[in-house]
Amino acid sequence: MVRTFAFAVALACASLSFSGVADAGHKLCKATSLQGKKVTFKCKADQRCCYNKLLNKGTCGSKKLPMCL
Repeated sequence: MVRTFAFAVALACASLSFSGVADAGHKLCKATSLQGKKVTFKCKADQRCCYNKLLNKGTCGSKKLPMCL
């Protein structure tokens, strides 16, 4: 009984951590900073993930533009 409960809790936590598309219409963007740290932020599904390593800031850009601004 205790094992079953522990397994259910572990499964629930694992499903939360792997939510690439957690919210409807959003996606999870991942980048690495200059210091080597992992950075995550969310953008809308129709936007491009942009990360400025010098400013250490993630932004969401338009897919219509050829590059991030």
